[in-house]
Amino acid sequence: MRRRVVGFGVVTATLVSVLVSLVAAPASSASPPVQRVLAANHHLSAKPGGGHGGGGGGGGSTWPGWASSNWSGYAVRAGSYTGVTGQWSVPAAAPTQSSTYSAAWIGIGGFTTADLIQTGTESDFVNGHPEYAAWWTTSDLGYAEQPIDSLTVKAGDAISASVVNNGDGTWTMTLTDGGNSFSKVVSFSSSETSAEWIMEAPGIGGRTAPLANYGTDTFDPSSVTVTTATKKGTSSQTESPGFTVADGGILIQKRAIVSIPSIPDPKADGFVISYGSQQPQPPST
Repeated sequence: MRRRVVGFGVVTATLVSVLVSLVAAPASSASPPVQRVLAANHHLSAKPGGGHGGGGGGGGSTWPGWASSNWSGYAVRAGSYTGVTGQWSVPAAAPTQSSTYSAAWIGIGGFTTADLIQTGTESDFVNGHPEYAAWWTTSDLGYAEQPIDSLTVKAGDAISASVVNNGDGTWTMTLTDGGNSFSKVVSFSSSETSAEWIMEAPGIGGRTAPLANYGTDTFDPSSVTVTTATKKGTSSQTESPGFTVADGGILIQKRAIVSIPSIPDPKADGFVISYGSQQPQPPST
């Protein structure tokens, strides 16, 4: 009888020990965040509107000037661009049944070339909840978003960003969220053939992700720095992008327009962009 009691006590003590160890054991680490990857422009058509529009950045009347499976917004291509600036608000990602993603950014290169340097914000709806972030990247990094952990981004935040060639083989990317600012200097070789203000469907797992329903957003004001060769070397001037309707492009997924910008504003330095196929009105100034 006594032996049975002792045996029961040993088993009980063992079970208690196991339970205590399970409770005390740290929870398994969360899954690593999904890697979001940007990309150069994936053209469906250079001039889906037909006609004889120009190449952008100062000529042509074809609308839209281009269509893409991952980009929408505006791109200028009529100079050697050594700087770009832009302002926008972080759009709120609407709930969706499956995970969806969107990236708002400015950059240099990548429209008809593989080289691209860019910085922007992310507005996603992932696994039942919205996610927001700031990031930078270059084509040298495989376009993979590099998180800006020093900035806590929320829907509605006012963003100001710039990408500038320092003239010594390096570029400076700056992104300001309210009163907080981030700056990154990187070595980078650019074709300088285009400057962009884009809402993108980023890549997830090697494929272009479904675009998040970001509602409506505004890029305004914007500027570019154009560098030209002179007899004395080079000359740089910061100016309005001079947007024309031929510089605007739409994003198409599953044969449907899912993101579309307005025509340029009266100053030709801003535009409104909307989720879906209904073209919005441009900013008043």
